[in-house]
Amino acid sequence: MLILCGSYMGTMERAVLGERSPLYGRRTGQYQLLPLGFREIGGFFPGLGAVKRIEGYAILGGVPAYLEKFAGCEDPLEEVPRLVLRKGSFFYDEPRFLLIEELREPANYFSLLRAIAWGKTKLNEILQASALADRSAASRYLDTLRELGLVERMLPVTEKAPHKSRRGIYRVRDHFFRFWFRFVLPHRSELEEGEVERVMERHIRPHFGEFVARTFEEVAREYVWELGRRDQLPFHPVRVGAWWDGRTEIDVVALGEKGEVLVGECKWSSHPVDLSVLGELERKTTPLLAHLTALSGGRPVPRLFYALFSRFGFTADLVALARNRGDLLLISAEEMG
Repeated sequence: MLILCGSYMGTMERAVLGERSPLYGRRTGQYQLLPLGFREIGGFFPGLGAVKRIEGYAILGGVPAYLEKFAGCEDPLEEVPRLVLRKGSFFYDEPRFLLIEELREPANYFSLLRAIAWGKTKLNEILQASALADRSAASRYLDTLRELGLVERMLPVTEKAPHKSRRGIYRVRDHFFRFWFRFVLPHRSELEEGEVERVMERHIRPHFGEFVARTFEEVAREYVWELGRRDQLPFHPVRVGAWWDGRTEIDVVALGEKGEVLVGECKWSSHPVDLSVLGELERKTTPLLAHLTALSGGRPVPRLFYALFSRFGFTADLVALARNRGDLLLISAEEMG
């Protein structure tokens, strides 16, 4: 048996799988190996609690080569100055090297990735922020980035025709690219002058919690899938994602085989989640339920469940309420780890 492996997708597709390749049409199978999920990276950080592992996952994602560089550290964030921000380090130019290797016009892709990493999610916003005038060309660039696994187009979990939906938003899918374009590239001039600690203290550390919060939402959705596979949810989920309608956003929504719904709120804060968070989630659920009822031709949602995901646990009042309610799950970061 012959197994060929390569880290550059473009090269593998052109030189190994392309129609001009000697191996074209002769392969017995092909696999695109995706990054590891959060639950799978624990072996790289055996001494870390779940909170620190989530922070490491937010920085590095699940690429084993990246995780190896940080393996065994006590705090991934504290390794960023040495391994990411310092000139000559492995990570300092990693995204630029990868884009140059894979793409013919890396400058345009750089502009798109920078715009998305800084919070521009809709196509028009991305075009304006990236200064790309050709909409069709920009769409092709985004498609290429999606094929490379660097960008993804997200849709509300309730969308039934994703390819036709106009409600899609873009985000940087690769975790390290997201971190690099958010925190490293904008401050390259300072880093080139050796201002590593200044960039860390003024530009990264104050905003890191907000940055990790998005990854926490991803980890929560991943965990809901896992609970479903282990039959530890009140129903078996067939779709898990997020939901939004322009005014309301719900971090986690799971839809069941028989119309059941679980809605979840994620809080990456330094204090316990209290009853007010549950009340806000219940209010945000109202437009979702109306939307689902309309989609089903007027049939109401048969069963509804709530889940709260917290970095720092829950107040005693909320824990007591959950004991007396069969529709409320409280899930801490440590449980998810």
